[in-house]
Amino acid sequence: MNNTNFTRQKFNSIIDESDKEAPLNIAMASSFYMASFKCENIKILKAKENAICDYNIIATAPNNTAAINLCMSLESALKKKRVKIYSLEGLNEGEWVLLDLGDIILHVFNETSRDIYGLDELWSDNENISIPAEYYMPVVDEEATSDGSLENYF
Repeated sequence: MNNTNFTRQKFNSIIDESDKEAPLNIAMASSFYMASFKCENIKILKAKENAICDYNIIATAPNNTAAINLCMSLESALKKKRVKIYSLEGLNEGEWVLLDLGDIILHVFNETSRDIYGLDELWSDNENISIPAEYYMPVVDEEATSDGSLENYF
């Protein structure tokens, strides 16, 4: 199984089989998806009462192109799970890409923009939802490395 298929299957299983109810299951699945795109410092923050959403997810992408590709791919995966997408903003530059799911708003930054806009500090007193460590683990194609070689690994 290649990494793309693994990512989609794991994403779907987190949404479908999670012990968490919507929208938290969608937030968890989205954070897994972001990690699979090599995002770092991913945070799921529970919004305060009377906020416009239930959760904000903040992540740093390796570069602007990765941020754009991640959000476009995640949008497609979410639509296949019949999650309504209200808005996808920031695709022209990729410095800050925002994906609005209504109950969840995802913010994908490059490192510089994340520091400039300071959402981490703005929401520092919000509850930080724990993301399982295995979401960050690299996926190795067993078939590619079964003989110990790195042929077909990349």
